[in-house]
Amino acid sequence: MVDDDSDPGRGMRVLIVDDDDVVLEVFADMVAALGADVTTATSVAEARPMLTTFRPTLVITDVYMPGENGLVMRAEVRHWNPSVPVVALTGAGDAEVQPDAGFAHVLRKPVVLDTLAAILKTVPR
Repeated sequence: MVDDDSDPGRGMRVLIVDDDDVVLEVFADMVAALGADVTTATSVAEARPMLTTFRPTLVITDVYMPGENGLVMRAEVRHWNPSVPVVALTGAGDAEVQPDAGFAHVLRKPVVLDTLAAILKTVPR
């Protein structure tokens, strides 16, 4: 039997959206290491159809992307399924994400595995 503490992502489908391929790869590896099924997209346009095909239980999105940004992604998720939490991902040099922006959590890059695991534990299955 797998312990939830060692596998907090078990049973989750996580969609990660970021325009930086390196960030996508690192985050996908981290989330997969925590036991979740993961898919990635480099833009909101690429992620949009994944909402209905992949059916994520959690979305992690970069806030500051060219074109459609993380706020647009959050709105797309809310329109598709308002019960799916959206986590904002921001770089250290980015502007502050306001608490009323509607994200379940805000992660600042670089993110450590323990912080990511703690957030996954809060997401309902």
